[in-house]
Amino acid sequence: MKNLLLLSVVLVLAGCASSPYEYYGEKPAQITGKYMFKPGDVKLTLSTERQPVGYLNQDQLEGVLEEKLITQLKEKEIYSENSNLTANVVVDYQRKFGYGDSLAKPQFSFTLEVFDGERKVGSTSTGPVTTSFGTFGNGVVNAQIGTGTWDEENEPEDIDMIALSISQDLEDF
Repeated sequence: MKNLLLLSVVLVLAGCASSPYEYYGEKPAQITGKYMFKPGDVKLTLSTERQPVGYLNQDQLEGVLEEKLITQLKEKEIYSENSNLTANVVVDYQRKFGYGDSLAKPQFSFTLEVFDGERKVGSTSTGPVTTSFGTFGNGVVNAQIGTGTWDEENEPEDIDMIALSISQDLEDF
């Protein structure tokens, strides 16, 4: 019985200590008590069944993603243009439609690679998942989707949620 209890405690502690990252060698030393990042290559691949007038194309969405990612990193106080840690991001973004040209929630996945200078020090990936705006926010967004009013003007909000997911993963580095 004692052995079973000890094994359970060890498994719980091992699970709590795990990280979503795969590390390559030792992690770089923290200078300020937390890691600071700057975006490197930020790539977005758009999959869509059609491209209605007014919707952003792949290059435009990629630009929005980079802008939103920098904003999220600044809000979390883990952004520094002078950082030696560079985060390369590849996002697969599937635009989905509801009624007519109105949007449904997208599906996305991403791969994140962290470099210290030229040396790859860690990587992680997520997905496929969909955006989440929190309990109340999801209710509001779902109501807009249900009534066909979540459209091209709201798509940057979906991209912001993807940037938030990426920045949260970087916080866990």
